[in-house]
Amino acid sequence: MKRINSLLVLITLFISTTFAFGITPIAYHVNIESSNNNHITVPVPKLDMGQYQINSIYVKTKSKIEVDGNRFVSDVLNKGFENISINKLNKIASGNSNKLRGTPVERLYIVEYTVGVDSYDIAQELMKNPEVEYAVPVFNRYTTDFTPNDPEISKQWHIDANTKKAWDITKGSPEVIIAIVDSGIDWQHPDLLPNIYINPNEIAGNGIDDDKNGYIDDVNGWDFIGNLTFQQAINRQWRPDNDPKPVYTSNDHGTHVAGCASASTNNGVGVASYGFNTKLMPIKCGSDNWNNGGTRGIFRGFEGIVYAAENGANIINCSWGGSGYNPAEQEIVNSIVESGVLIVASAGNDSENIDEVSFFPTGYNNILSVGSIQSNSRRSSFTNYGIRTDIYAPGTNIYATLPANRYGNMSGTSMAGPVAAGLAGLVKALHPNWTPHQIMAQLRSTTDPVSNVATEDIPKYFGKINTLKALQANANNFADNKTKGMAISETDFDQNSIIDNYNEKTIELKLVNFLAPVSGVKLEFLAMDKYFDVVTSEIIVNGLTTLSESNIELKLKLNDLNPWYDGFARVLIKYTAEDYSDYQLLKIPIQITTKNEFRFIEEILEEEYAVFYDVHTPNRGTVWAVGQSTGSKRGIIYNTSANQLFDGGAEALTGVYAKDNTNAWATTGKGNLLVTTDSGINWDVTDFTSTTGFFNGIGFFNENNGIAVGDPINNQFGVIVTTNGGKNWAKTSSLASVGDEAGLVGAFCIFGDRAWFGTNTGRVLRGKDFGKSWTASVVETNSSIIDVAFHSNTGGIAIYTNRIKTGDDVLLARSSDGGLNWKAGISNLNETLGVTPVELIYNEASEAIYLVCQKGEVYFTKNLGATWIPVVTRQAGEYERADLTNEVEKFRLYGVAATSVTSLDFNVIPAGAKASLTSLSGTSFEYDSTELNKITNKIFEFENSGVISVYVDSAYYTGADKDVFSFFGSIPNEIATGTKDKIVTKFRPTEAREYNAQLVLSSNNENGDIVINLKGRGYEKAASSVAYDTFNSGLNIYPQPARNELNIQSISSTNITNINLLDITGKILKGFDTYNPTAINTYSTNDLGAGVYLVQFVTNTGTFYKKIIIE
Repeated sequence: MKRINSLLVLITLFISTTFAFGITPIAYHVNIESSNNNHITVPVPKLDMGQYQINSIYVKTKSKIEVDGNRFVSDVLNKGFENISINKLNKIASGNSNKLRGTPVERLYIVEYTVGVDSYDIAQELMKNPEVEYAVPVFNRYTTDFTPNDPEISKQWHIDANTKKAWDITKGSPEVIIAIVDSGIDWQHPDLLPNIYINPNEIAGNGIDDDKNGYIDDVNGWDFIGNLTFQQAINRQWRPDNDPKPVYTSNDHGTHVAGCASASTNNGVGVASYGFNTKLMPIKCGSDNWNNGGTRGIFRGFEGIVYAAENGANIINCSWGGSGYNPAEQEIVNSIVESGVLIVASAGNDSENIDEVSFFPTGYNNILSVGSIQSNSRRSSFTNYGIRTDIYAPGTNIYATLPANRYGNMSGTSMAGPVAAGLAGLVKALHPNWTPHQIMAQLRSTTDPVSNVATEDIPKYFGKINTLKALQANANNFADNKTKGMAISETDFDQNSIIDNYNEKTIELKLVNFLAPVSGVKLEFLAMDKYFDVVTSEIIVNGLTTLSESNIELKLKLNDLNPWYDGFARVLIKYTAEDYSDYQLLKIPIQITTKNEFRFIEEILEEEYAVFYDVHTPNRGTVWAVGQSTGSKRGIIYNTSANQLFDGGAEALTGVYAKDNTNAWATTGKGNLLVTTDSGINWDVTDFTSTTGFFNGIGFFNENNGIAVGDPINNQFGVIVTTNGGKNWAKTSSLASVGDEAGLVGAFCIFGDRAWFGTNTGRVLRGKDFGKSWTASVVETNSSIIDVAFHSNTGGIAIYTNRIKTGDDVLLARSSDGGLNWKAGISNLNETLGVTPVELIYNEASEAIYLVCQKGEVYFTKNLGATWIPVVTRQAGEYERADLTNEVEKFRLYGVAATSVTSLDFNVIPAGAKASLTSLSGTSFEYDSTELNKITNKIFEFENSGVISVYVDSAYYTGADKDVFSFFGSIPNEIATGTKDKIVTKFRPTEAREYNAQLVLSSNNENGDIVINLKGRGYEKAASSVAYDTFNSGLNIYPQPARNELNIQSISSTNITNINLLDITGKILKGFDTYNPTAINTYSTNDLGAGVYLVQFVTNTGTFYKKIIIE
């Protein structure tokens, strides 16, 4: 039976090609500028091929650098591009507008190059260039619409009575411009043409860039793409022109979006729109041939956004998005919003919580994120949601313009976004001086509740737009209607706000009141995760006027359940002031120093997703995983040693056990057993369909005895065993099933000669003598056993669900008699840990049972679940199944999810094990006397004679004279058992005296810190040495070696009175009678044999010697 909590990754079911969500691997980190000019570190995700452009990158420079053709006006920067052929090099900002002058976007460029090197590789190589602040790939984005299946719907239900009353207040202004960055717009449509933007500074058809904005004849917007195939698009073979109208009527997305935002209203033609008289700026970022060859995507979308901002747009609508946080895009957003332009983005159509998944641009800070509602005011079934979804707007069956003078219905957050943008246009017309954040606050603060939402879910479905309220509130002619609107304005947290330890942390926040004055507001802070505590439960802020700010402090503290060394603490803020309430989500970075390391090992699938049912790791370097493709429905097998994904045939593969890198057994969902001896290339099949119709797990007790368990046939559970190491398998006795009872995939474990597996009726079946005899016990009726694990023949735990009592919560049960009896309901793991468990793993080496959870959390227990200890990891992976290597001290947890294999390396110190570090260089040392400001080195050697590794926390100097001692090279992080390592020290005296200090090596050494006493003496250089330096600096003797003659010249101020030639013992062999201090003096050496000699110089400041060689 399939596992009840398998994590099926949602595939987009609609016409949208938006990528399914998931936590994305991290390629590297970069620093960006937040909207308050702080520098923050952000991750660059490693997207799958197809989600980024393979021949283009964003490059941000540290200073503004001009462009000359396809080169930068900087030799240093150009050196970074020596190994690629640049086809095109463009600034993101034109530089001809004051709109973005002085912002980070002014230093942002897009580089297009000939395909040959992956854009991630080029970007990371460019990060080494001293002129580059960061370099990142360009990500692909996709539209957020889908085609409804019910054509008999009423037209324009969203133009309700409130909207019509709102138009009595304002019908919008032609001075307000909404830019539609989309697939293209049929701007000549009779219901759009009256509202189409006309560039007042461009003369149509003269072939001249009259306004010098870099675009010739852009009278009605711009086409950034042209008519391309998908292959041309991914190669960035753009064909830009000045007509944003698609050639083909099948390219209908942008035209419909434009009509949702601001179709011309009260013109006796077609439809109405919220925007009424608001102008539309068409910006085409899709291919003309929209539905041909996979080109249903948005390309150069952020270049289109910059164009819109620089050319007068007040509002920019983006009904598209995709996976992956891109720092260049976030900086573009920050700069544009700071310049006074509002950006509206659709939330996406994957029914996902955007607080937890990756979808952009709607997920960026400073964006108005819009979800979708239906005509009954309930959320649309497809809409993404979350606290970060600011508002909801009509998006289901919206009737609006289509190309070729047509009209029709479309659904999606692609429609909800422009509907909200149209309302934003009316608010901007009424309040022309308002900032983007004021408009955002106005739309949110005047919403009505979304229908049929549970109280606890209100923050995720905060409200649907109300056009009348949005125009009445805070308007001059509605003096009594004053609506509040406030938020923490800056949520890009800099280094000072990172939680880097378990002490209480103070986060400084800035509260801004965007709308009407408020006498007092209460801020309540709620921890959304179990692993930290909010110390500041609430704050009262008084006397906030419009646009006034108040600095507040939030105190919080990680607790012992924290599972992340790199993650976030999510804080929900609830605002309450008189009749005003609102919510905001803060994600505060966690960065804890640890030796643990989480890595993405492999991206298994790129074109489709998988459900993995089992994982087994026979050694540290190998993991086998089996499951089923959600696309082809065929079985899949993955072996990291072979680095290959194998087709497992027509059946889902439900279990795997690997002996080593090459030999493994697998079970199927139809009752077959597979075996391979060549790493998974070929498999032999044994038919056990008469024993079971579905295997749930397989394992080995020892080298010879193995077992596989399956669902019942004829009311008898299917069990097969082997006694010769897997060469032969046979059916063995088992237990009868009860009613429709079946096992669950992976709910199976082995200890000693015993086996246990759980069922969907709350029973645990217990096998003894290598599975030859069986008994059963009930954990809890009406429950399903997710997994079971034992750490001895008697002690074990089970995790299970009881949907009648607790819904989907996962409960813990415990047995102390080998599974004969169970104590159910020990704890609710969803409540105590805040996690959704997927697997239990017993590890013999650490004597612990590990709990692996859906969102990547890992905990272990040594007391059958009475307490849980986290294994800190990075908040970047998800688990469907996992397994743990059985090693001493160092462990590796392998996990698999829909598309990837990950590993988590960590250490667990065995009970009683100790690290024993000793200094092989003694406990004290005296350096040679050292000349002032010169350096004497000393190597100190250490040996680990313990049974576990020594982990060095720090090495430092202490004592009164510590400042004259330093280190050369790096300090070892780890000294493995039975090995030696060294630390190189430097002594550099600055005064002529004795120095004393201590070298301290702090580690997990059982005897504590190693302390070595240091002594050294500094001395001043003698006068004779100074005289020698003066003499030597001007002396020239050549050639060396000499053959027939020797040339000597001195240009120093030293007065040479006599020169003699000595042998190596110091005996004078001959004197050179003459010496001219102003000339080159040549002396014959013909009378000397080959060898080493000394030249003696007698001077007015002393006698000096130089060694020469004569051949």
